[in-house]
Amino acid sequence: MRVFYDRLVDDNDRAWLFSCLRDVTNSLMADDFDRLFAHLACNHDDGHVTESDLRSLMFCDFGDPTSVWKYYEEVRDVEQLRHVVESCLDEFNSVSKKPMDLVMFRSATVSIELATTQ
Repeated sequence: MRVFYDRLVDDNDRAWLFSCLRDVTNSLMADDFDRLFAHLACNHDDGHVTESDLRSLMFCDFGDPTSVWKYYEEVRDVEQLRHVVESCLDEFNSVSKKPMDLVMFRSATVSIELATTQ
């Protein structure tokens, strides 16, 4: 969703996409949207998943560096992902002539610093 959502021009378009995802999940996939994404709901008493909640949905294909199979999987443990990314970055920086300092972030307002200060 984020790939499309971030490129929409206004809040009405973003609300339309979210509503469409909710409708398609409920009707064509025969599953309850709020139940399916309940783990993303941020302290809503009614269990209703909002647009803002869905922004926490994240997938990657490198979450388990020991796995031979590289499938996109939902990231449910951001702290574990942070450790994997830091390890990969440390490994890269140890052999590269041009080390990188990178920051992983969910949005511009919430960031997780990955690189250690040098």
